Amino acid sequence: VRRLSRSIHQSFRVDRKARAARAGAEIETALAAGHLQDSWKMMQAWYREAGDRPQLPSQGDLDAVTLERQDLYSRRQPPGEPIPVLVEPFNISDALPSEEEIAVAVGRLHRGKAPGPSAMRVDHFKKWYAESVREKEPDRTRWDALVELVQHCYSTGNLPQEAAWMTTVLLPITDGGVRGIGLVEALWKLLAAIINARLSTITFHDSLHGFRASRGTGTAIFEAKLFQQLAQIA
Repeated sequence: VRRLSRSIHQSFRVDRKARAARAGAEIETALAAGHLQDSWKMMQAWYREAGDRPQLPSQGDLDAVTLERQDLYSRRQPPGEPIPVLVEPFNISDALPSEEEIAVAVGRLHRGKAPGPSAMRVDHFKKWYAESVREKEPDRTRWDALVELVQHCYSTGNLPQEAAWMTTVLLPITDGGVRGIGLVEALWKLLAAIINARLSTITFHDSLHGFRASRGTGTAIFEAKLFQQLAQIA
């Protein structure tokens, strides 16, 4: 029965290839004769469902996006003089992050995010911290290693070479092209969370909405409309 089934499936594949070649020749003949409608109908017969789903990216698309990202993050010389600071600068802490500060930053990270090349996730950080503070038989081995690594990055300004790698993912877009995103290591997210927490002490002008929690473009538009309505009433 197995031999007969394999023979039947092989015959189907051979027949399918022959029919595809014959249909391709007929479509080319119709196109050469200028019969676009007939060629389109013959082509539709080979598809069960037609949709607008973009074509999957190719290796050439991946190479192009990789070169684009390399150029985007390459080191460049400053274009000119530094931007003058016309306001009183804020004193942002640049001290070595403590274990408590690292634990708070880990607690603010979101679970379930796509990992980087090492497959290390934020879920691992949370699990290691939970293991270090549990009442019965706490295990601080991996959590202490993470704390030591974060403090080393802040004290020396250096990162492991592997931490600078990223996984490039190509997302097809409707116009037929692709858009590339880079999946960075979870360590970057942890370091960024510590920096963001320290920068949150900066007091921005009330009319600014960028870099402020719960104050985006929608808030700015809403406030502008309110000001216009109040001015009209007054």
